[in-house]
Amino acid sequence: MRIPDSILCARLVDRLGHPLLTSSINPSLIYPGISPEEIPAGEIHSHQIEDTFGPGVEMILDPGELHLTGPSTVVDFSSENGPLTILRHGVGDTTPFSTLKWTRT
Repeated sequence: MRIPDSILCARLVDRLGHPLLTSSINPSLIYPGISPEEIPAGEIHSHQIEDTFGPGVEMILDPGELHLTGPSTVVDFSSENGPLTILRHGVGDTTPFSTLKWTRT
């Protein structure tokens, strides 16, 4: 599970009441040969995503220009009734998961 530092994502998940199955866009697919760090903020637009990925994209949520502060935190919930494992410490807050108990179905 990716945990970004995004109020938009947090509010959307809160309103839905469950996590989202989604992916972030790999900028190198839209701008081949250019590293993501070299692409200026606001230079990836929803029409480019649609043109690149076509009908395989069910919905594009375009929040406008984002000022990202770092990579998402990535958490593994796959162990059977076990503790979560943080695979990558990023900007997302894992505090809400510190006392979480779950059962895989």
